[in-house]
Amino acid sequence: MYEYICKVVLDNQEDEIKTFAYSTLEAFDNLVSMSGVTDIISVVNKETDESFTFDGDLMALKEARSNIKNEHLIIEELYRLDGTEKRNSLN
Repeated sequence: MYEYICKVVLDNQEDEIKTFAYSTLEAFDNLVSMSGVTDIISVVNKETDESFTFDGDLMALKEARSNIKNEHLIIEELYRLDGTEKRNSLN
């Protein structure tokens, strides 16, 4: 699992928070799932120093994600898109 340092807009102010995820896509999904986050500025994998910026429509992603009721399907798709194997705990 990786630690990600995320610059976000939280409560109308730029802030820095951490999230933990197995992939960058999962880190972004974690941020999309956080109700207080209203914008994502950047995400940095602390271990690899890879930096990612976000210029998409966060509110559209939040709305789309809220329509998916089966969390298992979200996780499966994240791993498929990321090209990683499923963890045994998902079976």
